[in-house]
Amino acid sequence: MKSPIISQIEEQITPEQILFWDLQVDLILRINRILKEKKIGKKQLAVILGKQPSEISKWLNGEHNFTLKTIAKLSAAFNEPLIEISQQKINPSITKRAYSDR
Repeated sequence: MKSPIISQIEEQITPEQILFWDLQVDLILRINRILKEKKIGKKQLAVILGKQPSEISKWLNGEHNFTLKTIAKLSAAFNEPLIEISQQKINPSITKRAYSDR
């Protein structure tokens, strides 16, 4: 049985927030996978991008809202795409919830 507090918090989370978090986690996992494959450390990535290591840590800890410009810089630095635009459908339960709340 769920706690009433948990249920209340869940009701306040919007479908857009769920999608945002999913995308952000996927992006961070992809970046970390590429760093590992290419044997690039966070400090080295900071030098490549002209950033402070603390900023790179924020990116990889989920404390940064990636812009398309940042994603493009990272893709260029890695010489690999970080995102792809697909025809994947959004989970119907998320969409249904988004419109039922209106």
